Amino acid sequence: MQRGDVVTFVRAAGGTQFVKRIVGVGGDTVQMIDGVVQLNGKPVALEAAGRITIRATKSQTGDTRLIEHLGPGEAHYIVDSASGAPGDDTGVFTVPRGFYFVLGDNRDNSMDSRFAQFGMIPAQNIRGRVMFVIWNSHWAGWSGRRP
Repeated sequence: MQRGDVVTFVRAAGGTQFVKRIVGVGGDTVQMIDGVVQLNGKPVALEAAGRITIRATKSQTGDTRLIEHLGPGEAHYIVDSASGAPGDDTGVFTVPRGFYFVLGDNRDNSMDSRFAQFGMIPAQNIRGRVMFVIWNSHWAGWSGRRP
């Protein structure tokens, strides 16, 4: 697995399956500053991609859609719902070998590796890489295609 992959995993044997994006791999440092991923001490590039209304957030004005670039040739959409949301600013995390740091693409509405109660994911807990989304009823107007 590599940065940018969307994976399905469990946190404990027989537990609930989750789907998140790999942002950090063993040896990386990851930090959030003002909602921007800092990977190995450098901010990840972001581009504005308009506004989107997501029913789950009940946003009246729409949420900001961004294109995030985790590395050369890797780009994907993320959503930023609010400035100053929990998880927008963190300390520095060092990803141990054999673990992954994961984030949800709907950043302000995701429980993920930024939070102690969720943590980083051991490689053995990953079930596989998500290849495509067939349909998601909660994301009206959202394109799961890479930009």
